[in-house]
Amino acid sequence: MKQIKLFFLVFILFAIIFVSGCINMEVNQKINSDSNSEIEIVYDLSAIAGISSQFESDLEQQESMSDFNENLSQACTEFNEKTDWKNAKCITTDDYKIIMSGEISLKDSPDFKITRSIPFITYRYDVKNIYTILSDVNVSEDQGQDFSDESLLETKSMSRLFNMEWKYTLEMPGKITKADVGEIKDNKVIIDMFDLAEEDHVYVESQELNLLWNLGVIAIIIGIVAIILILKGRM
Repeated sequence: MKQIKLFFLVFILFAIIFVSGCINMEVNQKINSDSNSEIEIVYDLSAIAGISSQFESDLEQQESMSDFNENLSQACTEFNEKTDWKNAKCITTDDYKIIMSGEISLKDSPDFKITRSIPFITYRYDVKNIYTILSDVNVSEDQGQDFSDESLLETKSMSRLFNMEWKYTLEMPGKITKADVGEIKDNKVIIDMFDLAEEDHVYVESQELNLLWNLGVIAIIIGIVAIILILKGRM
């Protein structure tokens, strides 16, 4: 009976990992006005640990959790060895989460555009670029994560069954003025990642005042005041 339960557990865990790569995922991205972007990815694997505990004795559970934590640490080691992110950091938590963070540049990315005009600077980002960012992060060599519309739609169909949540919070310079998906909150938009698979492109736009324009206005005002004072002085 124990062997049957163990086989069932292994089968379920393999299915979950193969289909989604994890249970819950939270992505936080902050794009700065200089085109640098700060990334944080949180993989929550606590549900897998919870399933495992239902099929094992206390001693077995301690051993399996030790192995589980070791695998999480190994995932961090692989990330640190392979990533080209700047200031890369990876930690694991006691509640079975992997938190990866770092910085990337969007300066030459076709997905991030900056338009300078008067009086605003407009930033436009195709958030589907997150596919590339996530695909470049290998939690495990065996998983071979590949984020695409197809894989996301497959995972979406399983999300209710396994109570999965993939949340993506994007922070832009200035104030967000438009978002094709998600909920806008000042300079952030909160997106259900499963909604990204419905469109070819998903854009978020934000604006901030053009500093050069403001300085120009101040200079004009100072110039006008100076002319007025000169004219008064001649009178």
